[in-house]
Amino acid sequence: MVADHPGAREDSAEGALPRALEDQLRSQVDFLLISASLARLRHPILELVMPDRRSILRSTLALSSGAMAMFSMSEATAAPPMPTSDVNPVRDAEIAFAATMARRDFKAFADFVAEDAVFINGKTPLRGRAAVLASWKRFFEGAEAPFSWAPDLVEVLPDGKLGYSTGPVHVKGKVVARFASTWRLDPDGRWRVVFDNGSDVCDCKE
Repeated sequence: MVADHPGAREDSAEGALPRALEDQLRSQVDFLLISASLARLRHPILELVMPDRRSILRSTLALSSGAMAMFSMSEATAAPPMPTSDVNPVRDAEIAFAATMARRDFKAFADFVAEDAVFINGKTPLRGRAAVLASWKRFFEGAEAPFSWAPDLVEVLPDGKLGYSTGPVHVKGKVVARFASTWRLDPDGRWRVVFDNGSDVCDCKE
């Protein structure tokens, strides 16, 4: 077998191949060598042109190493992984956005609204940050927050630049509506709301 040949361990180290793949390649090389030996017996002239065992092994390992290198490069250039359930920048942004209402921080709230944001607001959409802030300012005037919200479902596109968040809206501990917000990663690295909408929930009794 090739494993007994002097220097075979050195050739294997150069290829840095997994043991299972290396064993498979060695078996294939042995088969080729047996075939080559039979051919030499039938045609002695082939002794002058047939490659020896080390040449075949070195060439085979080199080709296999090149294939593995190309596979590794393709993995390195693959799309970035999606945010996991434990690490999600849009969920974090939504929670921080809701916290501005709880602590009555209107300035911080404004930082989460995109310059070109559209808040649906029923049948009269609020277009642009200025219009949104003018309408929402009244919700920050009292000492106590009139409502609160929190996300229970968040999704982010594979490119990591657009996200969706939805969840319940509470008034004095009771769910009165659900919100739905679209988030965009702006050039400055901040996530901001570009679309916001809400819908009432049914207070149905079964």
